[in-house]
Amino acid sequence: GGYFIVNGIERVIRLLQVPRRNYATAILRPSFRNRGANYSDKGIAMRCARPDQSTQTVVLHYLTTGSATLRFTIRKQEFLVPMLVILKSLCPCTDREIYERLLQGDNQNMFLSARLELLLQDSRQWGVHTQGEALTFLGKRFRTVSSLPERMSDELVGMEILRRHVLVHVDQPADKFEALLHMARKLYAFVQGRCRADNADALAN
Repeated sequence: GGYFIVNGIERVIRLLQVPRRNYATAILRPSFRNRGANYSDKGIAMRCARPDQSTQTVVLHYLTTGSATLRFTIRKQEFLVPMLVILKSLCPCTDREIYERLLQGDNQNMFLSARLELLLQDSRQWGVHTQGEALTFLGKRFRTVSSLPERMSDELVGMEILRRHVLVHVDQPADKFEALLHMARKLYAFVQGRCRADNADALAN
């Protein structure tokens, strides 16, 4: 960028840089603690791009309780939803399947296994056990901001919220499920110190 005189008129041209799209970026930011009680300064952000090149950024926040919440935006309003609720709404999976998919056979990693057990215990307070219950949970809470017809059931509203606002760079719920698992694995590796924070100013990012 720079400062120019064009036909006698002052012009300032700036180069706008945006984060790399569809890539899970580890972020260490003290302001994350201001999100609420038990929030840490660590998170994984992903700037997701739709086919029309419009983007939506989601952030997976780590809580000191071992749990995690996914932050996304609807009409410039930010919402934080427990990660396990999102996972269960995307795929008909059990707690054991989620535990094994996140652990990936690393049974010696006591740090990760302990955090995953806390994550699963913390999720029970929401009363969500099946995919249908998870979709209904989302639909009831996001109906007012979804601008969807009243005739649609809570479950369908939940599906539409996921399609429009969560990991929008992929279409299929199964692909969104895999992308969120990838973000979660990187988040716990980041918290454990097995990977470093990504440099947002590096050209690769």
